[in-house]
Amino acid sequence: MKYTFLTSALIALFLTGCGTNDNNDDGKNVGMNNRSDQNNAFDNTLNVNDRNGDNDYNARQLSNDDNDNKMRVADEVANRLEDMKDVKGASVIITDNNAYVAVNLTNDKNLTNDLEKKIVDQVKKHDEGADNVYVSANPDFVKSMKGYVNDIQNGKPISGLFDEFGDMAQRMFPDAK
Repeated sequence: MKYTFLTSALIALFLTGCGTNDNNDDGKNVGMNNRSDQNNAFDNTLNVNDRNGDNDYNARQLSNDDNDNKMRVADEVANRLEDMKDVKGASVIITDNNAYVAVNLTNDKNLTNDLEKKIVDQVKKHDEGADNVYVSANPDFVKSMKGYVNDIQNGKPISGLFDEFGDMAQRMFPDAK
């Protein structure tokens, strides 16, 4: 009788211990290669603020959740370009390490190779992240760029803006990286 009770108690103890094993592995992987070290303590809860987002909000720094697609307006660079005697107006958008520049030239001048090089040099001088600079004085491109700059500055959602801008830039600069 004593052995039966002891055996039953041990079996119950072992079964209880195994019952807490979580074979679903619902925990988040927070290993050394994971950029986000938050646990899942508040996942699927109501009325809890999500603090896992990017707290360094910048209205001109646009990106998706992975921070892969970045777009920003470079007003300072555009102002420097407008200080050039041949440039009446400029719009500059930086994506990753590419700068896309739309210029209105004075007196309906054409964009010469010499002027384009001066513009490229100014952009690289005032925005060190711009490794590749693409310049156009095409009136349609200038109009589109002004629209994108306004949309970005006015906080328009970028869900389709990045793709739309990328398509337009690819049409204008097919050799762009």
